[in-house]
Amino acid sequence: KKLYYKMDNHWNLTGGNIASEMLIDQMKKDRPDWDIPTFPNFEWHDSTISWGNLKASLGIDHLLDEDVFPILSNTKAKRIENIGYPVSPSFSHLYEEHYKNPIDITAPRILFFRDSYTYQMSPFLNECFSESLYIFDLWHYKLDKNIVESYKPDAVVFMTVEANLHLLLRFGADEIVH
Repeated sequence: KKLYYKMDNHWNLTGGNIASEMLIDQMKKDRPDWDIPTFPNFEWHDSTISWGNLKASLGIDHLLDEDVFPILSNTKAKRIENIGYPVSPSFSHLYEEHYKNPIDITAPRILFFRDSYTYQMSPFLNECFSESLYIFDLWHYKLDKNIVESYKPDAVVFMTVEANLHLLLRFGADEIVH
């Protein structure tokens, strides 16, 4: 399967789906006592997109990318108002996304400190948790203890891809939780 966009270095939604399934499978093995819902079934539709960071930087505006797009009828999780965490001294910027699943209330609450790749995972992951909070700090990869202590998640996932490990070393994450 094609896992990346043709004109962008990020996973496409198929790649995000596979990574999400792998994460959920691992969480179920690590925490069999958690009530994690069954991974949702999506209907995949063909699509044509004209998007990507490589497209813009290389000036290839005329190219299109054939891809597939997931459709999930009856999504449970809905985006809700952000908590509004302040930008901390360790972050130059903070981008927050907050979702709530009112159906699976016994599922764990999860907090992601993420990079841009996790954006392709969130449509799938949101359906597997009672609440999902995503924090993106413009690739500084800091684990903000104040957010963890305030949000009180059942799990914290520190998500990055190997291509960004140099940024982790550059800015120096205080802690990485496995």
